[in-house]
Amino acid sequence: MHPPDGVTARVCSLLCLSVFGCGATETPPSDASVDAGRSEDGATDAPRFDAPVDRPDAAPDAPSVDLAPPRPLAPPSGVAELAARPLLRWALPSGAVGAHVELCADRACSRVLHSFDATGSSGSPSERLRPGPVFWRLYSRGPAGRGTVPSVTWSFTAGRRDVARSIGGTGALDVNNDGYADLAVGAPGNEGSPRGRVHVYFGGASGLATTPSLTLQPPAEVVGNYGVAVCEAGDLDGDGYNELAVAATVTPVEGGPSGRVYVYAGGASGLGVVPRTTLIVRDIAALHALSNRIRLARGGDVNGDGYGDLVVGLAVTAPFQGAVDVFLGSAAGLAPGPIVIPNFMPMSGFGTSVAAGGDLNGDGFDDVVVGADSEGAVRVFLGGAAGTAVTPAATLTVDAAGTGFQSPTVAGAGDVNGDGYADVAIASVAGGGRVYLYPGGAAGLGRVPVVLSAPVPGGSFTFPAGAGDVDGDGFSDLVVASLASSPATALYLFRGGAAGLATTPVSTLPTPDPAAVTFGERAAGFGDFDGDGYADVAASARTVQEYTGRAFVFRGGAAGLGASPAATLPGPDGPGGLFGTGLASGL
Repeated sequence: MHPPDGVTARVCSLLCLSVFGCGATETPPSDASVDAGRSEDGATDAPRFDAPVDRPDAAPDAPSVDLAPPRPLAPPSGVAELAARPLLRWALPSGAVGAHVELCADRACSRVLHSFDATGSSGSPSERLRPGPVFWRLYSRGPAGRGTVPSVTWSFTAGRRDVARSIGGTGALDVNNDGYADLAVGAPGNEGSPRGRVHVYFGGASGLATTPSLTLQPPAEVVGNYGVAVCEAGDLDGDGYNELAVAATVTPVEGGPSGRVYVYAGGASGLGVVPRTTLIVRDIAALHALSNRIRLARGGDVNGDGYGDLVVGLAVTAPFQGAVDVFLGSAAGLAPGPIVIPNFMPMSGFGTSVAAGGDLNGDGFDDVVVGADSEGAVRVFLGGAAGTAVTPAATLTVDAAGTGFQSPTVAGAGDVNGDGYADVAIASVAGGGRVYLYPGGAAGLGRVPVVLSAPVPGGSFTFPAGAGDVDGDGFSDLVVASLASSPATALYLFRGGAAGLATTPVSTLPTPDPAAVTFGERAAGFGDFDGDGYADVAASARTVQEYTGRAFVFRGGAAGLGASPAATLPGPDGPGGLFGTGLASGL
């Protein structure tokens, strides 16, 4: 309950802060200064609120009681939200009727930006948060008072749209939960170690480090392809740190499966160098030859239990039947027995491309999108309380006549129109390439896509990727690479907005190296590397300098992406390393 004179209490609190310097919080700006930074769609370039505030149901002076803390559920740790007041969800323990929520500037919560009390298992801050990294933790509230034990601390990047709900948050690799996105780059073929390596670069206030913060070496059983596919797996065990998944092949024993996926656990000091979990999957030996197809995907949370899940596409299982495995997270990490989504047509290439679709229909469960290369079709599998359904909710082709995609590549696009439903991009190689953006909705994906064509003819316009919100307008954006020797390879940025995805690129990022004809084959928004509240984009070119490979980082900002890379990451392994074959994306 508020004190009898809430206004007087508020004034006294502000006088204490301004005159005596009480506490570690800042005085909130006036309404006039807030409105000056707000656009018509609710976005703002300036933070509005940086100090604690009471909610009508708050009870700040309630006595302490012995209650276990709630368990955070959403948004998942490390996610980049589009909303400035995202809806937070949690599971309450026995005896609790609600939660006290603290949103902080650091993981230790030494500086609380905002706090509120909520009844039940969800709530949103009453004022918009400053754009950038935010850490949050929970205390239980019971009839007799507030618990004294906090939950684990999770983090998210606050967006700029002033709405009290989650809007298409996209994943980001933050293995040490410091609020800065990190980048993992696979180099599966280096000559010094032909079994491969994975290099991890930590983000920070100045952006990504340009030399590896750590390098993962393949386990002894690996014979090759280590790092041909890498994936930001999300927080698989709910401890607030993201995990990294790495694909490789091993010598099969007595005709057994040769595929392995190694999962490395995040922690305060970064990734462990020894895999926490080894997943034995079917034969993925042909991954290296088909490495332009994504086979690991962050599953989001397909069953709504608050633990991240992992999707593994197995298009080349003998005899080329294909399948997709969905591994569910838990407090102990990934469960060993996956949900198996079977192939629907022999020799179809089912699982050649897999993507974290996000929540396409707004039911609170993340969905999975799977491409079948030879069949030319894309299927959508909905999440639910029991996990991913094994029967498709939709099968998509180019048009109602069923002519089919040609070698489709799928990618999660985030929420390009800000309606609260995730969207999906599908590329087809026909006619030099086109990209189809299918919007999500209450009934699932719409059947009338936005169609993007190559701005400059002559390339292979077939590599779409969700970029996140690179310009801070509250809408997800999309990048598409067009690979060619002439005209030069380039990465095109298409801006999202209330009316949907623009069909004309807002900017063109030419390849930084004319020899890098594979520039953008691997590209995506990987989160906010420097904590400025704008999503950043990384793109690789694995064939440059005799297949040494490079990766390039483009910073987001109010005007979009810079035309020149803010950082260049050279391949550490020399010629033949194929650095950049795998990039760990959250989409």
